Amino acid sequence: MFHTEDSAELSLPPNFAPPGIRSWCWLELTSDKPYYWVAYETCGSGMKFQFMFPDIRQTLQFLTEMSERIATVQLYVISPSGMNHSDQIQMNAISEIWKTTKNDEFLIVTNIGKKYYGNYFSSESSSIETERVWRA
Repeated sequence: MFHTEDSAELSLPPNFAPPGIRSWCWLELTSDKPYYWVAYETCGSGMKFQFMFPDIRQTLQFLTEMSERIATVQLYVISPSGMNHSDQIQMNAISEIWKTTKNDEFLIVTNIGKKYYGNYFSSESSSIETERVWRA
């Protein structure tokens, strides 16, 4: 979930945002859990977009719904310090996502080899039965 305040809302000219779209100069990430950053380019027009999601299921649903219109995609996990066992937030590219048979969770593999099971760094993920659902 994301929070912001009315005072953070930007007033943009009509040609910068479609009707019904509101913009903010900042937002707050409200929980100590991972967020998912999607950067993609559309087919044909080459327009580039970036989205952030608070849940991997929403992220995968978005990618599935947009699959016919996306030419290239980059997917990142933004992990809080408690998840990545460091003293800072980290942002790493995701190379694979696996759906697990245990607790209906996901195993996320980053481009540097870190694996996250659910919302936590996992060193025991190799014993979890999985099915790959996304690959960079």
